[in-house]
Amino acid sequence: MYLLPRIANNAYAHGFTVPKIETPFNLKWTLLAVVLALLSTVLPAVIVAKKELQEKPSALLQPKSPANGSKILLERITPIWSRMSRKKLMRNYLTAKP
Repeated sequence: MYLLPRIANNAYAHGFTVPKIETPFNLKWTLLAVVLALLSTVLPAVIVAKKELQEKPSALLQPKSPANGSKILLERITPIWSRMSRKKLMRNYLTAKP
């Protein structure tokens, strides 16, 4: 609310004549920004944690298998994929999720 407008104003003030800016505090926009920031950071973390905690510990240690029928990017580039050896290795390596 204060820093970015001042940086932009100072950047333009070096080359142009610009009036001094005013940055009044606006409680409504500040609260909205804080609520949206919390929703976009805390809510996804809670959803993922809840999902992970519902799984069995042994399932969490196993690598997730790729969805059936999913293709990696190299498979879509036919000239490269048709000449490639070790296709299974590339498919397993690129679809493995840590």
